[in-house]
Parts: sequence; C-alpha cells; structure tokens
Amino acid sequence: STAGTYKDREIKVESTAPFIDGNGYRLSVNGLADRALLHNQMQTAVQVGFIYADNKPPVLGTPSNDGESLSHLLLPFNKAMDFASISETANYSIDGANYKVTAATLDEDKKTVILSVSPDMPLKSEHTLVIKNVKDATHLGNRLNPDPTTVDFRFVDTMPPKLRKVSAVEQNKVVLEFNEKLNAATVTNLANYSLTRKDGAKLEIYFAQLLEPKKIAIFTAPLFKDIDYDLGVTKIGDVAEPSNLMQTQEHRAFTLPPDLENHFMPHIEMLSHQPDRTKVIVDFGVSNRLRPDINLTKGDFALKMLVNNREADFTPTILSVSDPTVADYPPGLERVSLLLSTPLEKGETYRVSVKGLEDIWGHTNSISDEALNVKGFYVDLEQRGIKFLDKTKRNVRLALNWQIDDACLIPKNFKIAGHKVQEVTRGENDYTVVLHLDAPILSDRFTISCDSLRMAGSHLESPPKDFDGPDREK
Repeated sequence: STAGTYKDREIKVESTAPFIDGNGYRLSVNGLADRALLHNQMQTAVQVGFIYADNKPPVLGTPSNDGESLSHLLLPFNKAMDFASISETANYSIDGANYKVTAATLDEDKKTVILSVSPDMPLKSEHTLVIKNVKDATHLGNRLNPDPTTVDFRFVDTMPPKLRKVSAVEQNKVVLEFNEKLNAATVTNLANYSLTRKDGAKLEIYFAQLLEPKKIAIFTAPLFKDIDYDLGVTKIGDVAEPSNLMQTQEHRAFTLPPDLENHFMPHIEMLSHQPDRTKVIVDFGVSNRLRPDINLTKGDFALKMLVNNREADFTPTILSVSDPTVADYPPGLERVSLLLSTPLEKGETYRVSVKGLEDIWGHTNSISDEALNVKGFYVDLEQRGIKFLDKTKRNVRLALNWQIDDACLIPKNFKIAGHKVQEVTRGENDYTVVLHLDAPILSDRFTISCDSLRMAGSHLESPPKDFDGPDREK
C-alpha cells in the first residue's frame, strides 16, 4: 500500500486460485526486509491463520427470456445463490400486479434464477422487475444491494447457451448437450473447442456438427478408457437475433466408457471385384480402418485360388495396389484395390491375404485373409463412397463399382428416408451419380436405397441395395 493508514506497511497478496468461502487458510511470511538503514530482515517464518469470508453482495445482470418459452424469465447473478430465498415467489414483482410469478427455482449453474410468470410475456416488451430479500449462498448470506433492487428490462433472449453435459458415445465421437437451440454457423468452427488429456497433451478435433437443435457431435482423435479428458467450449451461439455467444470458455471432464473401446484387430472385412475381374477391392471396414499413412504394396498381399482342397498361387498376377480410400474421423484407410494382370476365373474361390496391418487405434495384425467368391454371370453392385458435394447438404455424391446405364438415372430409383430425390445427374465420371434433394440432410448417418440398376452396355442388373453414408473424407 502506498497511501492511507498503512502506507508502506501493507502488502497485497494474490492467490493463483480463488479462496473458498468459509475455508481456513495459513499464510507463511519470511525473508521480508524493512526500509531502515540496515534493512533488517525476517529470519524466522511467521504463520498467519485466517478464515476467508465472502462479504460481497450478489450482483444481478440483465433479465432475459430463455429462448424457449414466453412464460420463463431468467435472472442471472454473478455468484451462487441461496435456494430458499430465491424460491420465495413473494420476493418478486413484475409491473406491479400485471404479471404473477408462479414459481422460482435455480438453474443447474446455481447462479441463474428461473421465474415462471403468468400470463406469457410478449417478445421485445418492456417491463420493470422489483426483487427483494434474496441472498447468495455464502456463509454470511449476502443480500442484494440495494434491497429491494429495481431493474427495467426488455423481454428478449440476452443470455448465451449453457453447456449441460459432455459424454463420449464412440471411441472418436463426443456429444455436447446445451440448454437451448444452437446457431449452426457457430457449431462447425473447430477453433471453438479444445480437447486435452489430464497430463496436458492436446488431442485433435477433426469435425463438428449439429446433431439436434441442442446437441453437438465432435469427432476426435482416438479416445481410450481409464484416461481423464477435458473439453473446453466457447463462442457457441444461440438462435436469437442477434445470436448470444458464449464469451468465457466452459470446461467439462469426461472419460470413455470401457465398453466403447475397440478391441478388435485390423482385418480384411470384405472382398469384391469389378465386372471385368481384373481388379479386387479389399475393404478393411470403418471400425478398424488402417492408419492413413500406412503404405501397402503388392508385396504385402497374396492371392491364391482354391482348387480341389489345394491352393494355386496367383500372387504374381498382382500388378499394383491402387485407389486408397481414406475417410471418416479420425482419418483412416478403409479400402484399396489390387490391379491384376490376368482376370479372375469365373465361379472360382480365391483367398486374399495381407500382412503388416495397423489400425488407427494402435492395434496390429501380422496377417489377415478372406475368401473371395468370383461371380459368374451375376453381377452385384457395391458402394465405393458417399459424400456431400457442398455445405447445403442437399446434393449427395454416390460412387459405385461399375457404370450405371443412363436410363436408370431417374429419381424413383433412389430413396432417402424423409427426403425426396428431385433429380439424378452424372458425377465427375461414369461411376458416380449425384442425387439432388428437396431439403438438407441433418442426421449424422443416412441410407440410400436403390432399386434395380442396370450396368451400362449390358443386360445385367443388380438387385435392390441399401448404401450407408456419408464418408467423412480427410
């Protein structure tokens, strides 16, 4: 202190964390020197004990609509409030007797009082609130100053959304629940989120989307059981005009439920081939997709035909490994193709083996194999990928493993639940089609149902099939 009664004799000490009301503390002081000529210095530590008592009155912010109901009025305070005093409806008066407070309770944050009023308040209407006899939750029970307090307000939503719950629902997916409807434009900005482990290590967040009006899903680097995670969220807005943004970062701790941790080994999930039988499609699946930087070469694969309980080696017919498809979050290798110098024999069974697999979860597998039944004159249609063409989510690109006859590219041959396919056009090549929908797809995953589709230049048709999407490509 440089002025007043204790000039040059008072020191202000600030702690790294707030003092807790009613808790006892001990301050140790040593090594201080006075301003005398010899600078006499303390040689022995002095212990000073004290109990911290919060004696500051609560401060009422601007009353707000909750963005959900015309019968709810929110009173934001700067500190936790006493439930008994705020619950007394006689402590509130709105426009004299024009509006009746029928109930008063505390929000989950303990700082916001929720009033139920009757009749409903028109949006943007002007009102006067008188509040008395309410106190904070400290040991002293500090009352408002002045008491009663009168405040004029406009009935609009002025409060940002509040984060209610954070939970891991998959090993790479975390769901955030809020108290009100969210502004979709603020949800997708990855700068609004941070994810760290307890040891401070940062984890990558790849993608964020609005699952439901009050729910956000973020797709993250792999999560593992028995590890504490901290999620920070800020700048998320509500649907008010203008949007109210979270100005301070809120944090929530969470863990991955043990039953959600993936314990499967990477493996070949499915094999298929193109109609000319010179390309084998090796699908590793979504759950155990491989590390995106893994480099599979033809030397990692073996191809053998099963004949009379014996194997004939066709590995030398593998020319190269092509068409790597990296998708989803975290990015992982889902499938590759084997280009062959000689077509597969119709009606025969082959075995494809691959070695040295490592998936995005860190699991390894020395070798995996799968049988491939080569079709004769029956051709089956397989999905190669589904993705949105733009941010409107009304144009869906469907990539297939063979060319579709132009006559089949009509809206009635493609169905998506809850949506109408208005037009079907070609994509960037003969293997892709684009479905133009009547409205955006807002769900996390969806299914495209296809009627019988004919391969271009032939009479061959695939039976009706369902394809799931979208692929979340890197």
